[in-house]
Amino acid sequence: MLSARILVVDDDLGIRETLEGVLTDEGHRVRTASTRVEALGLLCSHPVDLVLLDLRMPDVTGFDLLCEIRSAVPETPIVMLTAYGTIKTAVDAIKLGASDFVTKPFNLDEVRRVIRSCCQPTDSDAGRRLHGARGPHTIPPKPVFTKMVGASEAMRQVYDIVFRVAAHDVTVLITGESGTGKELVAEAIHHNSHRSEGPLVKLNCAALPETLLESELFGHEKGAFTGAGEQRAGRFELAERGTLFLDEISSTSPSMQAKLLRVLQEGEFERVGGKHVLHANARIVAATNRDLKDLVERGLFREDLYYRLNVVPIELPPLRERKSDICLLVQHFIGELNAAFGKSFAGVSEDAMGILVDYLWPGNVRELRNVLAKAMLLGDEPYIQAVDLLLEPPAAEPPMAHVPPAGSAEGSQASLSERDAIIQALQECRWNQSLAARKLGIHRNTLRMRMERFGVAGSRPPVGRG
Repeated sequence: MLSARILVVDDDLGIRETLEGVLTDEGHRVRTASTRVEALGLLCSHPVDLVLLDLRMPDVTGFDLLCEIRSAVPETPIVMLTAYGTIKTAVDAIKLGASDFVTKPFNLDEVRRVIRSCCQPTDSDAGRRLHGARGPHTIPPKPVFTKMVGASEAMRQVYDIVFRVAAHDVTVLITGESGTGKELVAEAIHHNSHRSEGPLVKLNCAALPETLLESELFGHEKGAFTGAGEQRAGRFELAERGTLFLDEISSTSPSMQAKLLRVLQEGEFERVGGKHVLHANARIVAATNRDLKDLVERGLFREDLYYRLNVVPIELPPLRERKSDICLLVQHFIGELNAAFGKSFAGVSEDAMGILVDYLWPGNVRELRNVLAKAMLLGDEPYIQAVDLLLEPPAAEPPMAHVPPAGSAEGSQASLSERDAIIQALQECRWNQSLAARKLGIHRNTLRMRMERFGVAGSRPPVGRG
């Protein structure tokens, strides 16, 4: 096995010394840290190939430190060390980007196996020393991607396409659900292109009726219509030698699609009410949250315009498909919102992070930022707690149990069983109603109504039924 540079982060001196001694004897170069500050300091000054990270740290939760390490060195494998060897903890650590998980007291052979698994090169890694050492363009250099956050495989693919296509004046079509960050991709393409010194002009095509949209895009002459008191340049002119980002392109009408096709094919247009042909010199980046190919097949979008726009497609993954990025996004948004709100939040609690990772995020990254903003405005520092998130399950609520008509023997037995289930969930969640509702798979308001129905107190163990 190749020699690896390993950082051991654990507040237990005995574990640090044991791992350092054993791994050094086996040819590895080992450094150790007992606190968050030490760990991040060593990562900044000494490159490492693998981090062995304790889940319980004195100055920060292991999950928070996992996020910070992934943000600092996103390609470096991280193995979690914990005495709390539950399956859920292991799953949560993997979801947040850990490569593997070892429980304490651990078997040294198991530690060796994990190190070998993380550090052994494969055929596809020819020319690279470790799994974590990827090509130089996998995560492009800042400042091109300063607003885009994520180190998952799905986002690395997006970075790679953007990096490759930005330098070429081809039309790009960005697709993805609302809130996935399509505008940020357009910005990255512009700022990494030879047009970066020119303007980046944006227009949401769904925000305007067709008559106003035409004027916004192509401009108008004085007197072209009621209210046109002077000549006005459109977005194509304003984006001269730069980039024009057309968001929600799928909302344009057939007649507007024909006008856009002419600009893309011939590079020409006229202002509304004008007779002079103007030449467009702007790169077009379009975006939509709808399936344009499906709209073409249904006759709702021009096929020729579709192929003109879809020269290079970039599909953004929904947040639920890149959950390992949630921790990085949380840290990024907390820093951003601290500055905006004058707050000093250090992170989120483990329970809160578990909720954030498990939630399906129908509103994607935009929804995550909004949830954190509300939590930071309503909650108390230094950590966002689960109760501050105000998140409810987005899916349809399943019934917790069939409840027969009240008064029947079957109904009495079922009610007692359901009451017991509610009490058990509340006890396991330390009487946190939000967590208990999530555990039961029901809405929080539904839980409160059932607690009231069954005479279950809201903040203390209930008195047994006689």
